[in-house]
Amino acid sequence: MKPGDLVILPAREAPRVRVVLEVGRGSYGSKVVMFDPDAKDGVRAFLASRVATLAWGAAAADALAS
Repeated sequence: MKPGDLVILPAREAPRVRVVLEVGRGSYGSKVVMFDPDAKDGVRAFLASRVATLAWGAAAADALAS
């Protein structure tokens, strides 16, 4: 997982699909930081093991465009 990848959050979260801003180490493993307009500081972190990811880059964008 790397910045720019898309993550899919659990159904209780809205919006469910977000872009990873940063990947770091947490107490319980890797964590992903993403934009959250409802958070006080504008970001929110999840354990990487708790979210599904989709790699996103030029190849993925080209595949969707065709």
